[in-house]
Amino acid sequence: MVYGSAEYRKERDRKVHNKVDTRIQIIDEIPDNYFKALCYFSLIESFAQEYAKYCKGTTKNFCDFVLAFDTKYSFLCEIDPVTLYYDFESLLQDKFDLSFLDHGVYYNPDHAIQHGKANEMIATLNLEKKDGRIAHHRYVNLLYSLRSKLSHELSSHNDMLLTNLHLLDKYPYYNRCFRSYISSDKSIEDSVWELVVPIGFIRELALECINNYLAYSLKNKNDPFENERMDRKSHITWCDD
Repeated sequence: MVYGSAEYRKERDRKVHNKVDTRIQIIDEIPDNYFKALCYFSLIESFAQEYAKYCKGTTKNFCDFVLAFDTKYSFLCEIDPVTLYYDFESLLQDKFDLSFLDHGVYYNPDHAIQHGKANEMIATLNLEKKDGRIAHHRYVNLLYSLRSKLSHELSSHNDMLLTNLHLLDKYPYYNRCFRSYISSDKSIEDSVWELVVPIGFIRELALECINNYLAYSLKNKNDPFENERMDRKSHITWCDD
């Protein structure tokens, strides 16, 4: 919906940008990366829910928004072969392994996708009629899974989010992890590949999507929060329809 004069829209855009910048500065000062990541995700989601007109389906709303307004990270719409392999290891281990990842080499998602293993695994899972969870392994969905784990458990899928020391400090990558643990009263030692999402990447993604959304709103003469009105029912019911 077109609103206001050109001057008003530019001023409104400036004020929203300033508000975002202020919130980013506040989040940047949080010393704990779990809380910091949760706040960056919340900032993304505040715009994602507006873009979706506050419809139910928070996972879909988040993913659709990120894919619509990200222009830097083309891998986000792809399937991650590593988490997919571990999810369906019993079905895939006879035909596949993760040997295309070399120990001592840091791979990012772009490198992993180039091998085409995800598509081969998907074809096998389709034949086995085990394709129901495949979409959960899109990188953008994995980000929402991380957001949910932070929100519900205040933890991450691995401890790497806690550190600020990364080879790739603003880009996801895979890390070889050696584990030692007890399972069913047995001592287990093994090694696995972990998908690492640095705090710097989450911050960059938030700025990328939000800034592009604001540019889109200004270009199309839309208020960036046109659906967050005083007559929005949830203000008094505390429930969205």
